Amino acid sequence: MQKKRCELCGRQESLIEVQVYRDNKPKTLSLCTSCAMKLLENHPEGQKDVSALLEKGGKEMFQMIFEVRSLLGEIASQIHMIETQRSHASQLQCSCGLTYEEFKETGYLGCPWCYDTFKTAIHEMLVDIERGTVHRGMIPPKHMYFILVQKEIAYLQRRLKHLLSREAYEEAARVQKRLKRIQGKTQWDSL
Repeated sequence: MQKKRCELCGRQESLIEVQVYRDNKPKTLSLCTSCAMKLLENHPEGQKDVSALLEKGGKEMFQMIFEVRSLLGEIASQIHMIETQRSHASQLQCSCGLTYEEFKETGYLGCPWCYDTFKTAIHEMLVDIERGTVHRGMIPPKHMYFILVQKEIAYLQRRLKHLLSREAYEEAARVQKRLKRIQGKTQWDSL
């Protein structure tokens, strides 16, 4: 699929659609972020004549234009950051000679040092493909109880440590009793 180009400059990819009115007729323009920013800056009700706009009672409109302008600035900076990361990633090469492009194409790494070299790219691929880097799949019902108990014990131990550091001894005693009760009930040998 071919990417749509900006209708003003024709060089960059169109990312934003802006509706402008000429002769009281709406027209939708597909613009890149830099042209959209220029359009807002040069707009007669933009930054140029703020006092006249406020006198006309267009405070809400000015606020909306300002919010859109700042949003476009944020979008432009995010896009620039992503493009910079992509160009940096495409220039990566491991000591074994494997380039990022080859890794991306084949999915195979060439040596143990490739893991460090392409660490960020591997992480991004896992997030895209697997919806994260932590396994959240099915757990057999038999083991679910023990996993939950382990998490509860770890939480209570952290809580106890925190309470002791704050010198909240009464609350710490209650947490410690609960921790001992849970540890006493756990039957690890039934796995």
